[in-house]
Amino acid sequence: TRSCNMACTYCIDGEAYDQKDCLGSANMREDAALRAVDYLLDHSSDQTHPLAVSFYGGEPLLRFPLLKKVVNDAKMRAEEKGKDIVFSVTTNGTLLTPDIAKFLIRHSVQIVVSLDGPKETHDRYRHFKKGGGSFETVTTALQMVRDIAPDYFDQFVRCSVVVTPSSNLE
Repeated sequence: TRSCNMACTYCIDGEAYDQKDCLGSANMREDAALRAVDYLLDHSSDQTHPLAVSFYGGEPLLRFPLLKKVVNDAKMRAEEKGKDIVFSVTTNGTLLTPDIAKFLIRHSVQIVVSLDGPKETHDRYRHFKKGGGSFETVTTALQMVRDIAPDYFDQFVRCSVVVTPSSNLE
């Protein structure tokens, strides 16, 4: 999906760019998502590493039912073809719930969470459309995932950091 629940100032769909929403707010149809998985499985005969499917957006967790369907369907189809498949989701972390986290954990989906540093730095650019920073929501969600499955957290949770011109990398 191109849709998002945030209004990050440096996002291509945010206020910093002249061509806001240049690609629209299109959502991938279910049939297209499943055909993409079929294509991947059908065109990977020389597979030496697990095939990888990544969910990216906008905010992919806005379409969690489709993500869930694709993961379940892809795993079944990959198994039928004797192939290994892995998944990742890049998310702002604000929509992670215990149920979503448990699904991602159960299926070993790597979670890449956007976290730009300490509260002041993160909240300067990453805020909700209705206003207010997202740092507390994101860090609470990360702690929830860690509480549910500490080993999974250590192995499968990563952060994506956007370094802005005014950032102090120290």
